[in-house]
Amino acid sequence: MDKGYFATLENSEQFGWALRAVGKAWGTGQVRRVVCMGDGAPWIWNLTDFHFPDAIEIVDFYHAAEHLWEVGEALWGDRHTSVATRAWVRRYRKYLKQGRTDLVIGAIERGWSQRRGRLSAKQGKTVRLNLAYFQRNQFRMRYGRFRQMKLPISTGAVEGACKFVVQSRFKRPGTRWSREGLSSMLALKLMRLNDRWELLWPHLDAA
Repeated sequence: MDKGYFATLENSEQFGWALRAVGKAWGTGQVRRVVCMGDGAPWIWNLTDFHFPDAIEIVDFYHAAEHLWEVGEALWGDRHTSVATRAWVRRYRKYLKQGRTDLVIGAIERGWSQRRGRLSAKQGKTVRLNLAYFQRNQFRMRYGRFRQMKLPISTGAVEGACKFVVQSRFKRPGTRWSREGLSSMLALKLMRLNDRWELLWPHLDAA
């Protein structure tokens, strides 16, 4: 399977246009499906909807599971000390991985109804925000279906690429970069990783 890297220092709007151009160069217009993954942040889906309107959108499973832990802790207590929290999360994490987000949402609603009078304002806000998170992203969490389609449900490869492309070279202890210098060095590293290094040296072909 071919693999390519893309990175930029631009803001989200400029990143979207640049990613669209890169996607076109990589042939997204000729493939059967395009998949966009994210942690659930609205700006990612806004970008996807605008530039890749036919893409399949998937929330990273491990981010979704962490949101489930947040709800469990708000309802039942710290994960390290509460048996009820661990049992509740493990049960519904299994349903979540099957793509049964409806069961997860129902469990959060029931827990909130049962515990509302005992929750602090902060705990109540945590439950409300995470309930909205699962409701808003429900169609992006059809993990059982995505796995049947042989699609990834984790952004681990992307996060690993971030460490490999950016952090391993540009976030070393004691390093300092100007924006212009970092942008230039990042472009060079991407040329090398994407097997385009020789394009920088056309005189070699002439020789």
